Amino acid sequence: PFLNGGLFDPIGNYDWVHTDILLPNKLFSNNSKTKEGDTGDGILDIFDRYNFTVREDEPLEKEVAIDPELLGKAYEKFNAIRPDNYDEFKKALKNGRKGDENKFNKKFGVYYTPREIVHYMCQQSLINYLATELSSVISSEARNLKEDIETLIHISEHLSENEETALIKEQSIKEGKQKTSDYKLQLPESIRSNAALIDQKLADITVCDPAVGSGAFPVGMMSEIVRARNMLSVFLNDNSRTAYEFKRRCIEHSLYGVDIDPGAVEIAKLRLWLSLMVDEEDIRNIKPLPNLDYKIVRGNSLIGFPENWDSPISKEIEDLKNEFFSETNPSKKTKLKKHIDDKLNYRYENSLKTFGYKIDFDFKMVFSEVFHHKGGPVRRNDSGGGFDVVISNPPYGADIPKKQLKQIKKQIKDTNNSNSAALFIDFAKNRFIHQKGIVTLIVPKSLLYSEKWYSLVKSLSNKTVVLIDVEKGFENVLLEQVVFVYCHAQSVNEYQALKFDKSKFIKRATIPISIIKSYKVWLCDVSEQELEIANKMMEDALFLSEISSTIRGLPLQSKLKDKGAIPIIGGKDIHRYTIISTKGFVNKTDILTYSKKYKNLLQPKILSQNIVAHIENPIPHIKITSAVDMKGNILSVDTINNTFINDKHYSLLFILSILNSGLISWYTYRFIYGSAIRTMHFDDHYIGKIPIPKQSRLEQKPLISIVEKILPITEGDDYLQNPQKQSKIKSLEVEIDQLVYKLYALTPEEIKVVEVSVEE
Repeated sequence: PFLNGGLFDPIGNYDWVHTDILLPNKLFSNNSKTKEGDTGDGILDIFDRYNFTVREDEPLEKEVAIDPELLGKAYEKFNAIRPDNYDEFKKALKNGRKGDENKFNKKFGVYYTPREIVHYMCQQSLINYLATELSSVISSEARNLKEDIETLIHISEHLSENEETALIKEQSIKEGKQKTSDYKLQLPESIRSNAALIDQKLADITVCDPAVGSGAFPVGMMSEIVRARNMLSVFLNDNSRTAYEFKRRCIEHSLYGVDIDPGAVEIAKLRLWLSLMVDEEDIRNIKPLPNLDYKIVRGNSLIGFPENWDSPISKEIEDLKNEFFSETNPSKKTKLKKHIDDKLNYRYENSLKTFGYKIDFDFKMVFSEVFHHKGGPVRRNDSGGGFDVVISNPPYGADIPKKQLKQIKKQIKDTNNSNSAALFIDFAKNRFIHQKGIVTLIVPKSLLYSEKWYSLVKSLSNKTVVLIDVEKGFENVLLEQVVFVYCHAQSVNEYQALKFDKSKFIKRATIPISIIKSYKVWLCDVSEQELEIANKMMEDALFLSEISSTIRGLPLQSKLKDKGAIPIIGGKDIHRYTIISTKGFVNKTDILTYSKKYKNLLQPKILSQNIVAHIENPIPHIKITSAVDMKGNILSVDTINNTFINDKHYSLLFILSILNSGLISWYTYRFIYGSAIRTMHFDDHYIGKIPIPKQSRLEQKPLISIVEKILPITEGDDYLQNPQKQSKIKSLEVEIDQLVYKLYALTPEEIKVVEVSVEE
């Protein structure tokens, strides 16, 4: 019967009946010895060495068995491989360097989201969906509705047996059969008394993953929905309620997904099938698998019809789909599918002529029942409807053809960023959900601090309730990630900031939204005490951008020679307070192209390494490295940033001492780069956000005098070989740190917080 569900239908009318593929038996089983000493290296031989289960509804790893999450692992490993990139993959695999294989996965946008993160994102999505839906229905007398919903979602599976027993005992007490009981109802009253309403909301939810991959999020959402509905069954007098029926309802009504890769779509369908099959108890009365042909779909989520476009054909397709979903007769189903596909293809084929670009999928057409009114009240927003929840791990930095990107950019509202993850954020928020919808995405951490992403931060932050710094949550992935939960119907004054560390989600702080505008960073991995220190540093200060400008050096790397008229330095040629070497030389003819910028660079300035050094031990921190050019005659390549002080009231040496202080490295790491790990550029946008205390020339003198002691020592030819001189510089830097703490009025306790974070 499961074959009738469409999962195993031949793709592209493949004639499997009359096509023979001859495979040798030894491919499946043989007596070959493996290097580990096992007998047999065939497919079935390898499978026989493992225990398999089809259950994957737990967030924790199980060592005793392999579950369908293996499909996700296989997806990440193999699904990026296509005929057009096979040679590139083979080359990356052959050299044995894992980094090259990771780069290949990144280039083709294939990464599998770890189970703990999927579990948390699904729970948060469901909690906020229910809180939004129920807030206008359940009486305001409910003590704290969202907290009560959290209890239902977080611990429902552990409470089910207790609640059932407590109800029985409670009834026995009412009937006088017993006087007391140790069993007490633990689920909040607001949940128990509204069990039917909450259950209906869970049954009616619509969820979409627009980059579905192997289906981790649809399966995860289904597990959370089933678990909650099972809990509610205790309070509903209905013996027909089963996990199988809950899953079937989810698959038939609630779960949607799109992926550009047809292989991913098939894996996602298989995973849902396995999840449903495990709860089928009567094998003699099995219903066909719910048809997923127009639920989990191959297509490009970012290329669709214009937002204000509509057509009568959409209603025709919707009616045909309703008929198709309920049809079990194979021949009738095939005819219906052809009829639907013909209508869809007709619209797609005309898209190039009508709109000037090719379309192979459209949300509102393929998922028309969600964008109209099937299954509940009309879900209205500017575009006519949408999903209750959009949850995904969209591709980061995926290659998008220029013609497609041009069309996509015409449809986005909140960003000019071309990163594929930024585009998915914009579409999810503005096109895929309805007015009360939830968006839960895991995206690059650049969202928190990068200038290119800041417009998205402004559009998201006043409706985002949870922000989680996941750091390097993905195995073997260098890029860091962050999770946000956006609730379109809410307007918040603060958000919960958490960190994912050692498989646990740890609350860091409750952060006011107003902070974002002050820092121009979406703060996350900071404690409330650290936030107090940063706020104190901002109290009587101005931003460095108000008194300076910063530009990179010249892109002269390809022109450098061993000899020449003009010495050029690079980032590695500077240490704190000194220039230790020369990168190379150029002649005047080499810089004619840059004559204007060349002249601008020839003035007194601070020289800073463009890539800020990130140090892992003893705990992650950064080290800003700056030197000074008092004469204005030093030129650099673009791995150095040149900062010019435009305000005569501030000394170069005073600003230099501030930049090289431990406190400013701590502040910059936490409050400018959002505790990032990868590639932090020290360009004008970032260095300009450093708070500089308002000081007169006279008040600047103590720090200036220490720097004046440092410079002659560091400029000596033997400085790098002289431990005594280096020790002297360290002691002078300690003096600077103490004076800088005093400038920002830090207390001894606050200084300890900083120094624990910057010790080397």
